Amino acid sequence: MRRRIPPARKGYEDFTGLGLPLGVKFFSWPKAPRILQFDRVGQMCSADIMDTLVAVVDCDPLSVRVHRADLTADMIGSITILACRNTVTVGRKRKVTEYKNPNRGTSLETQCYTSGRFETLYFGSSKSNDFLRVYDKETELRKKLKIAPGVLPSPLVRFERVLKGDGVPAQLGTVGALFQNGATFDPFADVQISPSFDDITPAMLYNWQAPGMKLKDRERAASTLWAIQQFGLTKANAYLRANHRDPDAMYALMRQAVTDLSVPMPTPADLTARYQSSFETQLFGRAVVVEPLPYNNPFEAEISL
Repeated sequence: MRRRIPPARKGYEDFTGLGLPLGVKFFSWPKAPRILQFDRVGQMCSADIMDTLVAVVDCDPLSVRVHRADLTADMIGSITILACRNTVTVGRKRKVTEYKNPNRGTSLETQCYTSGRFETLYFGSSKSNDFLRVYDKETELRKKLKIAPGVLPSPLVRFERVLKGDGVPAQLGTVGALFQNGATFDPFADVQISPSFDDITPAMLYNWQAPGMKLKDRERAASTLWAIQQFGLTKANAYLRANHRDPDAMYALMRQAVTDLSVPMPTPADLTARYQSSFETQLFGRAVVVEPLPYNNPFEAEISL
C-alpha cells in the first residue's frame, strides 16, 4: 500500500487516498516507532476505529498503545471565552498563555469576531504532554466552514484536555483501555471555575446591600473587580498581594457578590458530564447527551496510536 501513495512529506504518509482514514508519522532512526494518526476521528465510532486498525496492524488492535488523545467538552450558552479568562484555573498548571488577536482594542469579543480569529487560553505549556486548551469554538467553526453569524449556537466554548506520550494515563493507555475507561475518565478533575464577574459593574457593587456590609467592603470589592477584569484571575492574585490585600479574603467577598448579584457559572462536574456523555454517544451510541450538540465530540482534534 505504501508504494501506491505519493512520497512522504516531512515524515508523514497519507493513506486517506486509499480509503483509510489515517496517516503514518515516522522517524528516520532505526526501530523508531510509527505513529498512526486518525483523520476526522470525531466522525468515527468504536467499530470504525477497530475496522481501520484490523486493516493495518498484525497484532491485537485492542493492545495498540494510545500516543495522543484530545478529550473535549463543549459548553453552550453558559460561559464565554472572556469569562474563562477571568475565572478558570487549573491545578499544577502555573503557565497560562493566551493567543490574542493583535488588532483587538478594548472590545475583546467584537475585535475577535470581526477579524475572524478566535481567542485561545492554554493552561500548561502547549509543548508538554498534558495541558488544557480553552477556546472560542463558534468563531473557529464560522471561520473554517464560512458560516454566517447567528447560525451556530452562541457562545460556544470548547474545553480540550490534551494528553500525549507519557501524559496518557494507564487507564487510557491502549485502545482497549480507552474503550473500557474513556466514559468514566475525568479529564477536568483539576479544573477550577470561579464565579463569573462579567455581569457585575462597579455601580452594582457600590449599591450592593447585604447584612453587615460596609462602604469599605464595597470599595474593596470594586477594586478587586477592576483587578480581575484588567489582568485576569491569575495575575490579579499578584496585583492584590502587591497592594497588601489578601486574595483569599477578596475573592471570598467577590464570591458573595456573585451569589447576590450575578448568574451561576458551570462547574467542572458539568464539563466532565458533557465529555463522558459525548464519549458514550459517539463511540458506542448508547447515551443521551444533556442537550443537542451537533458540533461536539470527545476526539475533535485527533487520536494517535
